[in-house]
Amino acid sequence: MNRIAIIGAGVTGLSAARALVAAGFDVTLFDKGRRAGGRMASREGSAGSFDHGVQYLRATAAEAAALGMGPLLPWPAIAPKDGAGGWIANPTFNHLAQHWAQGLALHCSHTVTAITRGPRPSGWQLRFAEHGNVFDCDTLLITIPTPQAIPLLSAAGIECGPLAAVRYAPNWTLMWTPAAALPDGFTHHAGSGDDPLAWVA
Repeated sequence: MNRIAIIGAGVTGLSAARALVAAGFDVTLFDKGRRAGGRMASREGSAGSFDHGVQYLRATAAEAAALGMGPLLPWPAIAPKDGAGGWIANPTFNHLAQHWAQGLALHCSHTVTAITRGPRPSGWQLRFAEHGNVFDCDTLLITIPTPQAIPLLSAAGIECGPLAAVRYAPNWTLMWTPAAALPDGFTHHAGSGDDPLAWVA
């Protein structure tokens, strides 16, 4: 059986793993974080919980139901587009990521430092910062952000020209608890033009 390794257990890695496992493949995920989720990141504290990565998903009602766990809650602040509205996870998006990770062969706190051609025909071998062991696979899928992927690929002698052209738009997230209650009915503020606040919800 084709043994597949996936580097990165964010939305893309988890989605790919679930699809490949459903198709009958042997899949193992590795992520440098303490838990799966990537940008499905949440913080919880005395002031409540914040989704400071993914803020909402755009999906139809049927798609939202198929995503499982929760259920996802519709968010009226997001105007429907082509039949797909905005949905938020209940209680947080990282809880949803952990739900998606259930049943998968997932190894967190595993930072891949090198990929090389492995002993398997046309296979790969992964090495980790935190562990002395290696992992052999037939197929490798890399779903981590481009700036993290390029050093791994370049060191393995793989041409990264198209990836090097990828640029990310900056995004800052502020987690803020107001000292006083917000006005009744407030759901969000969408900036425009020169407004320094692009989105407040």
